[in-house]
Amino acid sequence: MGSLPDKEDHEPKSESNSYMTISHFKVAMRRYRLDKLTFSSILLIILTLISTLPVFAAEVDWLKVEDEHFIVYYQSGYETDALKILQYADHARQIIVDFIPYELDKKVKIYVYPAPSITESGWYITYGHMFADYMKKSIYLIAPSEVSKRIPCDDIWHKKNIVHEYAHVIAGSLIYEKQKRYMGDYLPEWFQEGLAEYAAIFLSNDPEIKEKYSPQLEEVKDLVGSGKGFFITVASDIYYGGAYLVYFLHDTYGKNLIMNLLAKPYPDFYTALEEETGKSIRELENEWLRWACSKFGVDFGKVYGEALAAAKLTVTVTESITKTLTEKVTLTETYTITKTAHTTSTTTKTIPITKTLTEIKTA
Repeated sequence: MGSLPDKEDHEPKSESNSYMTISHFKVAMRRYRLDKLTFSSILLIILTLISTLPVFAAEVDWLKVEDEHFIVYYQSGYETDALKILQYADHARQIIVDFIPYELDKKVKIYVYPAPSITESGWYITYGHMFADYMKKSIYLIAPSEVSKRIPCDDIWHKKNIVHEYAHVIAGSLIYEKQKRYMGDYLPEWFQEGLAEYAAIFLSNDPEIKEKYSPQLEEVKDLVGSGKGFFITVASDIYYGGAYLVYFLHDTYGKNLIMNLLAKPYPDFYTALEEETGKSIRELENEWLRWACSKFGVDFGKVYGEALAAAKLTVTVTESITKTLTEKVTLTETYTITKTAHTTSTTTKTIPITKTLTEIKTA
């Protein structure tokens, strides 16, 4: 799915500085729910408004410009917008093809609407809104010349978000075609949106884009510097926190990891992440914190040393208890079987109590 424009209203959630475990990540993002009456009222208003919106028939009465990889559809009077978007799309492809080397089997269609409308995908498009439908390999937006008259979404915003949405088309298509599953059902939001934002902001190497989004990126730096840079806290900012987490994974493990996370079939994303990196979520978080501290000039030992030491102690104690309990169970089973062997066997051979259950069965 596509994204709303800058998501500047999404502040990172305040979390306790607890150490990350895989169970934390498997907890779905909490969402506010409307009561039935409120929901029904809002739905009625939305349907009433939608019924008055213009609907542009897909590809019928549209003009188009195209090249080897894209077809941009537009209405009369918006050729300049269409050519600009085509240029941005070609730039986006150059960025993504090296990051996720996966070729689509057909051209991506980009629809440039002159006004708010219901798209041919059935989604509502409005000013400052852009989204992708990877099943249809399409991207939807309103003409930049119309948007700029109403809200502050400039060429930098459009250039950046074309990269973002094209990344969704490629990642979603790859997951569906290789794994036969939907991207939204498989990828956690922080990775899904972080992947697209990482490509758009960091891989684009566009100083104007980085400058425009530096305040949001600075918030992630502040989290790390204040001792709140744990995975679960950073990931709650699914766009900019997610971008930095994907940056870390790509920088540390390379693009093969990204491809394998998208293409290889695993029961779930976090199993894939642990298997492909060879690290537990706890170990990955430790690596992330060290990487982020190095990136932002933060003293890792001073800011996170005590918290990580406490976490390590907890894990060590837990592992020791588990080991002790396992040994007791093994000894109990061994004793029971040995006793049975002594009472039923016709031989005088003694089986040492230190043998394991498997060894006794073999003997």
